[in-house]
Amino acid sequence: MIWLKRIGLSMLGLAVLVITIGLVYLYQTMGVTPKEVWQELQYALVKVDKKPSASPSPAATRDARWQQDIDYLAENLPYLHFNPFTRSSRQAFEQAAATLKMQVPKLQDHQIVAGMMQLTASLGDGHTSAGWAVLPMPRYPIRVRWFQNALYVSATDATAQAALGSQLVAIGATPIASAYDQMSVYLPHENEWAKKNNSEGLLIRAPLLHAAGILPGDQSGVFTFAKANGEVFTLTLMASDKVNWLPTSTPPAFYREAADQNFWLRHFEDKRLLWVKINSCTDAEGFAKLAANALALIDDKKIDTLVIDWRGNGGGNSTVFWPLQKGIRDRGFGTGGTRLFGVIDRVTFSSAVMNAIELQANTPVKLIGEPTGQKPNGFGEVREFLLPNSKMRINYATRFWKLLESDPEALMPDIRIEPNYADFSDGRDPIFEAIVSGKL
Repeated sequence: MIWLKRIGLSMLGLAVLVITIGLVYLYQTMGVTPKEVWQELQYALVKVDKKPSASPSPAATRDARWQQDIDYLAENLPYLHFNPFTRSSRQAFEQAAATLKMQVPKLQDHQIVAGMMQLTASLGDGHTSAGWAVLPMPRYPIRVRWFQNALYVSATDATAQAALGSQLVAIGATPIASAYDQMSVYLPHENEWAKKNNSEGLLIRAPLLHAAGILPGDQSGVFTFAKANGEVFTLTLMASDKVNWLPTSTPPAFYREAADQNFWLRHFEDKRLLWVKINSCTDAEGFAKLAANALALIDDKKIDTLVIDWRGNGGGNSTVFWPLQKGIRDRGFGTGGTRLFGVIDRVTFSSAVMNAIELQANTPVKLIGEPTGQKPNGFGEVREFLLPNSKMRINYATRFWKLLESDPEALMPDIRIEPNYADFSDGRDPIFEAIVSGKL
């Protein structure tokens, strides 16, 4: 290393030089800021690769095996999580685990699973959860969706067809507002928008409704609905592992099409509008090709309005979006008579929230839609472990992201437009209509 001395450069100086060159390269090629890279370097320096404890030998009885699983969960989740007790106390967590363990002999299997789901969700971290796949979770033959403060039935099978388009107002003797609060303890949520989103899949799960004490059994239940004209009626519905959904009479709004694709774009030539729909932050190579196509249209001056739509996006890898973000920023799109919009909703989560924040920081984008189902400053980088006997999967967060200096409950849109049931059922998108009409 004599040459280092000749040019007056120490090993430390060389390391700093290499890091600096790397930062510049990343900034120029991927649109990553030095601040973002520095955050990653800090995380890499302090990261501890923890492992769950060894699994015990299976106990001889059913009750003892469930109790082993509860002990394993109570020991390992606080140890593995990045910072488990920011929204709850260790004492409350340990007391809840001890109570559940003591109740095991009196509980059915699905009630124990519900208890462990509740214990995990008590940390209040949207990325930390317990899966229910260890047991069948039969459902009632309706799909429900919140619009403002009403829960509408958006799909049914033949036995529940009379409820389609109605509001679900009670389950058993429990009004829907109370059932909503009772069921929300089983899945994690960081804010009210995540609570709404998560509850839609729980309020029709027979074992969980029974575990919560909302219905007396886990095979059938009485549901009360209200029609648009005010008529109230009840249906006794049977739970099933498989539902034969009736086809919808109206095609969904275009942004809900191709939901099985990670991403797609649509060029509305007559409106000089390009719509980029990102359903999942995955497949970097494929998205790079889509980004190149989108930027080529911008370079050919064939579009005046660009929309990045993250509705329904549960996250993935935030770096996938960087080529498009950099291209938008470098071209100054959103200025000089061009318009740039980002669309978010309560399902927008994790890496999708990060991408929306990054685009907002680097471009003049206007965010439209609903608040997101995640706080901008929150946990992420998910890993998992299995409980030794039930093999129940426990997801947990291994780092904390601070994306904003303030600490809002959600990433808030600049322009708030929330869908209503009439638009949803008729296949209309009020956000698309507002953009095309020039009202925004």
